[in-house]
Amino acid sequence: MSDRASRLLLPVIYLGFISLGLPDGALGVAWPQLHQTLALPIGLAGPLLLFGTLIGAGSSLNSARLIRMFSTGPVVMVSSALTGGGLLLIAHASNAGWLWVAAGLMGLGAGAVDAGLNGFVAKHYEGRHMSWLHACWGVGATGGPFILTAALATTNEGWRTGYLVIGGVQIALAIIFMITLPWWRKVPKRTLAKSMGKKHLVSWRTLPIWRRTPWPENCRWESMRSTWALKWRRVSG
Repeated sequence: MSDRASRLLLPVIYLGFISLGLPDGALGVAWPQLHQTLALPIGLAGPLLLFGTLIGAGSSLNSARLIRMFSTGPVVMVSSALTGGGLLLIAHASNAGWLWVAAGLMGLGAGAVDAGLNGFVAKHYEGRHMSWLHACWGVGATGGPFILTAALATTNEGWRTGYLVIGGVQIALAIIFMITLPWWRKVPKRTLAKSMGKKHLVSWRTLPIWRRTPWPENCRWESMRSTWALKWRRVSG
């Protein structure tokens, strides 16, 4: 069941990173119309983005503690719901206060989802999946502006429709995470060798270049050599 859970959960994680990228470029596309609709200063977009970024950084820094307490699945589920709630708040915003609250919710959600999914994939899947994970983020970051552009062409407040669509996607993803909660605990952790896709790992200190070069006795190299011994490199068998 553990291998089956791994295979079934991986597409869900990919979808999670696609949805994570959807809001990233949306505000820049929507802002010219949004700030006119709400009669806001055009320069307010910068402080809003900065506020959301700082909240997201704090959320990422505390995600490890939350994951230890509740595990990855519930943290990712709640974070997706927070992000979706923030997007829906923007869609119904009537003044700047709504936008500040939405930026905070989106920062909290996006920071935890980003760190949580990255850590989960690093521990439970091969290294190649990490590349595909961030490629999926690129798909979302490209698709978000397209959704907003199509929505802006409909009405004078088309940005509301665009944020409703993106917010709905996030809420739907939170529901998917909730349905798949039992799978998260069944995915087995991988060893370092399996994650890197090679059978043999050696430390930098065992490579020929280090064996040929004598260590100067008058320098305090032991701590440096110990540090390098912790760094691993893939070699073919």
